[in-house]
Amino acid sequence: MSSLDELVMLQQLVRMNRNTYDILCELLREYGLSDSRDVNVEEQKSLMASSSLSGKQLREGRNRRTWTLVEEKALIDSYYLIIADGYKLDNGKYKTGYLLELEKYMIKFIPGTDLREKPHIDSKIKIWKKIWGSIYSALATSGIAWNDSHKILSINDEDVWTQMCKRDSELAKLCNKPVEWYDDWQKFFGEAAEFSCSTGDSHANEGKRKKAKLQDDLLASMEKMQENVESLLKTTVEQFGVMSQRIGYEHDLGKSRREVYGIINSINNLSSKQKLLTTSKIVDKSTDVDLFLSLPEETQAEFVNLKLTGHV
Repeated sequence: MSSLDELVMLQQLVRMNRNTYDILCELLREYGLSDSRDVNVEEQKSLMASSSLSGKQLREGRNRRTWTLVEEKALIDSYYLIIADGYKLDNGKYKTGYLLELEKYMIKFIPGTDLREKPHIDSKIKIWKKIWGSIYSALATSGIAWNDSHKILSINDEDVWTQMCKRDSELAKLCNKPVEWYDDWQKFFGEAAEFSCSTGDSHANEGKRKKAKLQDDLLASMEKMQENVESLLKTTVEQFGVMSQRIGYEHDLGKSRREVYGIINSINNLSSKQKLLTTSKIVDKSTDVDLFLSLPEETQAEFVNLKLTGHV
């Protein structure tokens, strides 16, 4: 067996004892795996395990890397340098390309390092931000404080802590665990969160002001509409009153005109033509109708004669 095969065998033996390994090989034979010309079952099992292990290690280790304390300190120092270079904006965020600048400074601090902006630095910063965010949220809760001398969370209320850990699994990992770089993270990430909260509050207040203004405008519009409706109703009622009066007057006038013709028609010494002509002249004016009907019977006949002769 080659040295490579022996190494693989040793890797497998770390996981299981020799007896278990032999039993597994016998089971593989029973299920159809057989010795080939160059490789027996034991060697095939070792190769399969090696292949599986290597693939798993490759997948898990592709973007994961254990950072040393020296490397973390170099990244902290690099952060301060890019801030001095103006890469941090007023809102707490960073200019595009800041990761590459961090990488350049890291290479200066640790010549020959294999740490690059992606995936190493980017991934590390995301982890730091996640931890910092958990601490930041915890410190905003009553019952949790920061022990600056020991760089750990001080838990004054166990019930509060338990409930918070249920919502944030990252917090459970921080119990009694020093967080060396928290003060530095606060400078790197804190302003962005505070600016975001401030902006959020500002936007919320602005939203409330806009909503209040809309409500005031709507109320004023409704009041104006109510005034217009009331004015319209008042005008309509008045118009209906006038119309009603006119209708009533026209109805009474029509009745009076028929009464005028009835009276004139009863005068014996008038021809039909004279009766129609006189009636037409009298009913042409409502004042003449009112006057004619108010006269005594004998005077009405005289009024008719005056109309016929054109004296009135």
